Amino acid sequence: MHLIGRRNFLNGLGLGAGAHLLAPMARTMLPEALGQTPRKRLILWVGHYSVLPGLLPQGSDAGISDMRAFSAFAPFSNEVLVLKNLLTQPTAISFHGSNSPLSVVSRSVPDPNYPDFPIPGGISIDRHIARRIGDGDPFPSLNFGPVNAATWPGTSADGPGTRFPLEKDPVRAYTTVFRGVMASGDVNLQLRRKLSVLDGIRQDVARMNARLAGPEREKLDQFTQSIRGMETRLGALDRVRQGCTVPPPVRATSPTSRFSRDAYDALVSVGVNALACGLTHVLAIQMIPMSYELVLGPWSGTHVEMFHRPDRLDTWTRYFGYQSELMAQIRNQLAAFREGTKRLWDSCVLAYYNEGGTEHHVSNSVAGSPRRRDVFLMLLGNAGGSLRTGRVLSFPGRSVSDAFVSLANGMGSDITTFGDPETCRGPLPGLT
Repeated sequence: MHLIGRRNFLNGLGLGAGAHLLAPMARTMLPEALGQTPRKRLILWVGHYSVLPGLLPQGSDAGISDMRAFSAFAPFSNEVLVLKNLLTQPTAISFHGSNSPLSVVSRSVPDPNYPDFPIPGGISIDRHIARRIGDGDPFPSLNFGPVNAATWPGTSADGPGTRFPLEKDPVRAYTTVFRGVMASGDVNLQLRRKLSVLDGIRQDVARMNARLAGPEREKLDQFTQSIRGMETRLGALDRVRQGCTVPPPVRATSPTSRFSRDAYDALVSVGVNALACGLTHVLAIQMIPMSYELVLGPWSGTHVEMFHRPDRLDTWTRYFGYQSELMAQIRNQLAAFREGTKRLWDSCVLAYYNEGGTEHHVSNSVAGSPRRRDVFLMLLGNAGGSLRTGRVLSFPGRSVSDAFVSLANGMGSDITTFGDPETCRGPLPGLT
C-alpha cells in the first residue's frame, strides 16, 4: 500500500476558502492512516471557591470508592485521577485564592484596568502547554469564560505582565474561530437566517469528501453536522437576546458576576468543535463564582450562609455536583467524535483546578509566617494512555507546580520545573 505524506495529501485536496477549517480537520484524520499517534488535547477547567476535603472523590492508589460531590463523574470513575494535598506558593496567595493560580509564581503585576486581579508574573500552564503541542494550529489555545462580569479578566498569561485575553461572548468566539470561512456581514444576522460557515465552502467540502475513504467520509460528516448544531445553538441564543429581556432576579446575590448556562453551552460548543476540527488542541474554561440561583433554585441565603458554613454539606454538594455536570458535558461531547478507530476523547485530558483549594479563607500569614493554601488537581481522561487513572493520590508537602509539571509531561512537554523554582521539585511520582 502506498502512503502519501501529510503535506502532499493536503495539497492534493486543492482547498480554497475552506482551507482554514478543512485543512486542520483533515490533519485529524491522518495520524492513524500514517501510523502516527494522535495528538493530545487539553481542556483546563478553572473553578473558584473552596471544595471541602469531604466533597472530593474518596479512594486510594487501589481505586476510587466514592465520587462524593462529583457524582456526574461516577459513570466513568475509572477515568478520574485526583491529586490532593498539594500546596500553592507561599507568598502570592490572597484571602480567597491565588494571584497567579495558573502560573504558580509569587510575582504579579498591578493592572490598572482590574485593580482586584493583578497580571500573573509568569506564563500560565495552559499557554505553556499550547506552545508545546499547538505548533501549526490556527489557535494554539482558546480561553473562554461564560460570565457576564466586566470585572473578571481571567488568569491565563503569556509571561510576566502579559495577560492572555478571556473571551466571554459566544458569538464573538464563533466569529473568531471560524473567521477564515465566514462571509462578510453581520454574524448575528447570518445565524438568525440559518446561514452556515459550511455554506460558503460547499465545493471544498465536496472536493474533500470525494478524496476520502468511507471511515474518513463518516468523520467529515460528523464534523460538519456538529458545526451546524453549534450554529443552531448560537442562533437560538441570539434570538433570545434579540426577542426578550431577562427580568432581574428577586435577590441579586452576585450582581456583577452572573453565570449564564446558555453562554456556557454555546462557548463549550465552539470550543469542542475547535478541538474536534483540529483548530486548537488546548481549551481553557475559566469560571468565577456562579450565581447560586442557577444551581440551587430560589435561594434566600447569603454568601456567608453558602460558603462559610461547612455544616451545609448538602448545599455544597449540589453546587459542586452541578460543576461536575458541566465538565462531564465536555467529556461526553468529545467522546461522541471518532478519531480513526478510537474516540477523540481517548487522546484528551480535562484538568479541573479550583484555585480556592480546600479552604475558603486563608490569610497569607499566620503569626508572621507565610501560609500555603492546600489545593488539588483533578484529572479526567488519560491523555492517550499517558496517565494511570481511577485513583486518588495524596502528595503532602508537594506543590501544585509539581502537578503542573506532571500534566505538561503527560501532554508531551519535557519540562522539569514550572512556576517558582523554590517551590517546584519536579514531576510527581507514580502518575503513569
